[in-house]
Amino acid sequence: MSISKQEVVEACVKHIQNQIDRLQAELKELQQSNEQNTKSSAGDKHETARAMVHLEIEKLSNQLNIAELVLSDLHKINVEHQAESVQKGSVIETNRGTFLIGASTGKVMLDKGFLFGVSMDSPLAKALLGKKVKDQITLNGNLFTLLDLY
Repeated sequence: MSISKQEVVEACVKHIQNQIDRLQAELKELQQSNEQNTKSSAGDKHETARAMVHLEIEKLSNQLNIAELVLSDLHKINVEHQAESVQKGSVIETNRGTFLIGASTGKVMLDKGFLFGVSMDSPLAKALLGKKVKDQITLNGNLFTLLDLY
């Protein structure tokens, strides 16, 4: 892929920050909608609507908390550190794609393709931990060959 670790982390931060901004906007809109329902209505129909909005607010709040934790994980990655083996913060290229280990960002688009950010608790990260270039692992019947590490 030929992209620096810093560029990867910056792209991931931007991706997660966009998620956070979107979630905050949705939350604000729902909270305003809920306030208007409270002021202007009474009765079972409106109580049900408020309850549903409240559940959606809780769901979005949980998603926002998770996104903020991922952003925190990204900020902890030392982009200058060059490891000999896979560890938290490693960017790895395999025959099955490029991965950032240690921050669950999901699929992130880059200028030269995309990568997947996976948490340290993911089966892939656990299997790759400590591996070196040219090492192989099999996960769920899929063979992964470590082609590059940075």
